[in-house]
Amino acid sequence: MFINKIISSLFVIWLVFVTPSYASSIYPSQSSPLLVSEYESSMQTFDTAIEEMCVAWRMRIKTKETCDSAFRYAPLPYSPDSIRIKRIAMMPTILEMTYNDVVGRYINLYCDRNREISYMLALSQHYFPIFETIFEQYNLPNELKYLSIVESALNPRATSRMGAAGLWQFMPTTGKLYNLEMNSIYDERRDPIKSTHAAAQHFRDLYEIFQDWNLVIAAYNCGTGNVNKAIRRSGGKKDYWEIYPYLPIETRNYVPAFIAVNYMMYYADSYHICPASIDIPLVTDTLHVTKRIDLLHVSQVLDIPIEQIRLLNPCYKNDIIPDSEKPFILRLPSHLAYLFIEKQDSLYMSQRDVTKQPISLSKSATPHACSSVHIVRSGENLSIIAKRYGITVRQLMNWNNLTSPLVRVGQRLHLNSSKDISVYVVKKGDSLWTIAKNTSVSVEKIKQANRNKNLRILQPGQQLTIPKN
Repeated sequence: MFINKIISSLFVIWLVFVTPSYASSIYPSQSSPLLVSEYESSMQTFDTAIEEMCVAWRMRIKTKETCDSAFRYAPLPYSPDSIRIKRIAMMPTILEMTYNDVVGRYINLYCDRNREISYMLALSQHYFPIFETIFEQYNLPNELKYLSIVESALNPRATSRMGAAGLWQFMPTTGKLYNLEMNSIYDERRDPIKSTHAAAQHFRDLYEIFQDWNLVIAAYNCGTGNVNKAIRRSGGKKDYWEIYPYLPIETRNYVPAFIAVNYMMYYADSYHICPASIDIPLVTDTLHVTKRIDLLHVSQVLDIPIEQIRLLNPCYKNDIIPDSEKPFILRLPSHLAYLFIEKQDSLYMSQRDVTKQPISLSKSATPHACSSVHIVRSGENLSIIAKRYGITVRQLMNWNNLTSPLVRVGQRLHLNSSKDISVYVVKKGDSLWTIAKNTSVSVEKIKQANRNKNLRILQPGQQLTIPKN
């Protein structure tokens, strides 16, 4: 119910984003048929994308409001334009912050959506120190950090329909331009530190072109070509508000939204908006990993929710850190970093044990069952567990003699039966065809038994379920 309310509110947000506004008489008429048709097309495309991002974000972040209840449900204090103009003038910013009707609409909008501002305040405690440190290295204005809220709502796993990803919503081509690596295992556009370095370099490059921060922000949204086109169509003017009518519709509202976010985040306390409580550790340590390791196994050994590991390490797509001569980064809460170091031999050993199990099947070999046990964790049910291991709920119930699908935290579940299933550990050079040939089980049956796994690129050490032939 709450998610539906958020989705409905985000529809209103997008409505404002794409509705033509009039900061002054130079802005296009709201009744323009061309603008109306463009709005309808943009709204239909973006509304679905924002809904998907909203749902994904809600699933990954557990929030608990900490505001005083007297403030939380009270109407927000009204602030007239005169007060807002004075407040914006007093903000310690390098960027020129203009207040007009368009910016005012966004401030009104964010006042109405104060709960979202509460979430952003909480998330900013984790991400903004990273942004501020990196921007200082590049001598960039500190207030550019708020652009990440407009871009991704501070969701490092946010992905647009066009393929942009991460906190700064880099397209693949732009990400490669700034040396962000992307493959089937990890995506550095999702890495908060590496992507912020890339964003800082991109901001710096755009500023060298336009020498105006509002034009930089506009170009970040629609590209240098569209901004240059708007400059030419305006007769060579290089002020954002003067080229405003000639920019793409979404870019016309991009800078006003950015200014409004700056205002609301800076003056949140004046509107009785306080940070939510979010399950992200503020103090973390960085570990260098050069050997293949499964983040799910790290979660079990260190007794930390897998969702928290994913939030701290959003660049790993499949919860796997691969073998590599170049070290990969693993971020953990500081209090668990030493525990990881103490237990790293057993963590790595478990990976080697898996790959050395005598279950690599050949023509003369018979399927050998892997006797695995799963310990139920908080929030898990049979459906989640079955999906994780590529099996069915019915199989789990049969193997564990369960008469009900209900399980309790700490309960031990056997994951296979030697009569029905075996496990094959992928070796270097294996393909589905060779595995099918060696196990005497068809490729289609193997695909069906592992339908929840990535079979396009088989990785050495990957475990495949082999059904009874």
